[in-house]
Amino acid sequence: MNKRQITYGLKALSRADSDLAEAITIFGAPQPRVRPQGFETFLGTIVSQQISTAAAAAIMGRVRTLLPSCTPEGLDQVSDAALRAAACTCIAAKRVGRLRRDAASCSRRRRPARRSTRYRQHRERHSCREIY
Repeated sequence: MNKRQITYGLKALSRADSDLAEAITIFGAPQPRVRPQGFETFLGTIVSQQISTAAAAAIMGRVRTLLPSCTPEGLDQVSDAALRAAACTCIAAKRVGRLRRDAASCSRRRRPARRSTRYRQHRERHSCREIY
C-alpha cells in the first residue's frame, strides 16, 4: 500500500470508529512498507507468516544462502528437506508445496515467446508481484 491508499483507508476507518480516529490523530498514519517487487519478496512473505520479523529475517538469510538464485528456477534446484532444514522447519511441507506451485506459475507467466514492448507491458501488468 502506498501513502495515498493508507490515508484513504484510515479516513474510512476513522468515520466508522471514533476511538480509532482519536488514535490516528494522536499517533498519525503508519508509513508504507515498501518491499522490492518479485519472487524474493513473495518467498519472504511465505517464510515470515506467523513468526517474528527478526526470526523471519534470520530464516530468509539462510534460505538466500541455500538457493543458487532467489528465483523460481533457483527454488527448483533445492530439495524440500534442505529448504525446511534452512528454515528450521518453520516452512511446513504444505507451505513448501504451495511455494513450489506458485513459483512454477510465476515462472510460466514470465516467459512469453516474444520479448517486445508488448511483452514488457504484459509482464508489468501480470507478474507475480501483483498477486502477493
